[in-house]
Amino acid sequence: MKAARTIIIGDVHGCLRELDELLLQLKPAADDHLVFIGDLIDRGPDSARVVQRVQGLSTHCRLDLVLGNHEEKLLRYLSHKRMGSDEWRNMRGVDEFDGLLLQLSDTHLQFIANAHWFIKLPEINHIAVHGGLPAHLDLSGMERLPWGMEKNLTKTFRLMNKLRFESPQGHFEALGTESSQSVYWANRYNGHWGAAVFGHHPFMQPQPYIFPNAIGLDTGCVYGGWLSAMVISNEKTEFVGVKAFDTYSKKTEYGKQGNP
Repeated sequence: MKAARTIIIGDVHGCLRELDELLLQLKPAADDHLVFIGDLIDRGPDSARVVQRVQGLSTHCRLDLVLGNHEEKLLRYLSHKRMGSDEWRNMRGVDEFDGLLLQLSDTHLQFIANAHWFIKLPEINHIAVHGGLPAHLDLSGMERLPWGMEKNLTKTFRLMNKLRFESPQGHFEALGTESSQSVYWANRYNGHWGAAVFGHHPFMQPQPYIFPNAIGLDTGCVYGGWLSAMVISNEKTEFVGVKAFDTYSKKTEYGKQGNP
């Protein structure tokens, strides 16, 4: 009998053709655990159909979605509109949202709203997060954090899907404000919460970026790179990747320091 696998998939960003090709290679079974690392949407050509495809997978596979910064922004945008607030007018990077919302059903939106800020995977001693694990974050006694529950916690939790660089003292630094003294979070992460698998920062290379205690799984598919998956079974880890069929966006975000 084939052992169940943990399959973690990097940032899709609307790249449906590449996702379908990756799934064809992976052939996920009902007892496999699929974890999407966030940012299913935006910048690529088929965001709505990517959400539909992944939500459909969740009906016959064990599947979890980590909350990417793009999903979190979509949920905030939708919340402002539903409450009649004008705050959505001040949000940047939301040009695709109205068209996307017209194509998504309530079932698809609820699937996104069921995403988690982080998911611990104790059976393989890993933790999945979109951006990173802030230096002063305490996850003691927590296995996962559903979207919406962070409102009862400190601001640090809301940095998990935005984090790249920190000051030497461990304070968050927004993209573009980092300096030569800044530290990329995964370079100082000691593995306390398990090996961290994350997305958010595009590493333009065929294989994920390996840190001592973390794996950068976003290999820049939407920018013409690769869509990558990490497959763990029987304590064996392998990476499966699909080369992008096209370059869908030229807005690659590295920060001043480039790759760590």
